[in-house]
Amino acid sequence: MRSYILTLVRKRENLRDLAIINRRAAKLDREAKDVLGYQIPLSPAGRYRH
Repeated sequence: MRSYILTLVRKRENLRDLAIINRRAAKLDREAKDVLGYQIPLSPAGRYRH
């Protein structure tokens, strides 16, 4: 019985976490795109361009 209750609690927490991530997904995507814009382009060999 205890194991079943713990499983229900975990499922509820996972659903709550997923809802938070989904609500904030658009903002997180914008931030990631912004950060990627600051990266230095690499050459095909993986070295920095001069």
